Amino acid sequence: KAKTLHKEILNFVDWISPTVSEKFAREEFLKKVRQVVRDTFHGTAKLEVFGSYSTDLYLPTSDIDIVILTEKKSEYGNTKKSSLGSLYSLAKNLRVSDLFMVPSSTITGIDSDEQYETYISSLPLQLITKARVPLIKLTDLKSGLMMDISFNMENGPKNAVVIKKFLRDFPELKPLTLVLKSFLSNRHLNEVYTGGVGSFALSLLIVSFLQQRQKERSNQPKSDLGQLLLDFFELYGVSFNYYSTGISVINHGRYFKKEKYGWFDEFRPFLLSIEDPNDTTNDVTKSSYGILQVREAFSYAFYTLASSIQK
Repeated sequence: KAKTLHKEILNFVDWISPTVSEKFAREEFLKKVRQVVRDTFHGTAKLEVFGSYSTDLYLPTSDIDIVILTEKKSEYGNTKKSSLGSLYSLAKNLRVSDLFMVPSSTITGIDSDEQYETYISSLPLQLITKARVPLIKLTDLKSGLMMDISFNMENGPKNAVVIKKFLRDFPELKPLTLVLKSFLSNRHLNEVYTGGVGSFALSLLIVSFLQQRQKERSNQPKSDLGQLLLDFFELYGVSFNYYSTGISVINHGRYFKKEKYGWFDEFRPFLLSIEDPNDTTNDVTKSSYGILQVREAFSYAFYTLASSIQK
């Protein structure tokens, strides 16, 4: 039965992978935004793609994540103020760009500047300015694809570099990530702002699992994906001690005591802690307050699959 699950995972990955037309739609969307960025900042800003699109670990519904790195810095090293200024400038130009060009029949009856401003403000472009990381959330009218645009946050591209390295080290990482991303997405447990586990954290969780397994079974032949998925669900759904143990993937991976890092939260002792490989002072999952729901989902999946395989 585990071998059957292995084949099902491969079939799922093949099915979920983007078609040529889906890839083209993303490339066209990105191309249009890149042009608006170039026009807005007159070639002084750098656009970098990060996240699942850059690592090729995206689902059909995944956003495209980009960061705009501007040369402009505010006084005393505070970049948030200058980032907000850049955000407003870009948002203004995006609203009047050809991303939102629609048939003239759509805007029939607009005969004043005030009506036009109302129409422009109704377009699918949202500014998130109060968050720790200010964002533009943009939807492409043509394809329905979504994009998150941030400013001067260099950790995103650095995280993508880390994941690309692990993808080379662990061939199993890509299929497991796509399956588990879909698993969490279907249960609305994949967004950090609602307490879920984000893409970067999930990838690190899988990497840690593969690192520990490699240490324990270094002489064994490559395991099939079905068994790996089952063991992953068992580890993080049943065995792993979220209360005391933290995870690091640096230098072939290790576990550590959360208290030693000062990451034990007495009010939320159940929180998962994963050390950021690009910033060891940062706990990647400190905001994933819904981790108990994630653990419960993993646990249920383990017992359901284990029961099915044993039959």
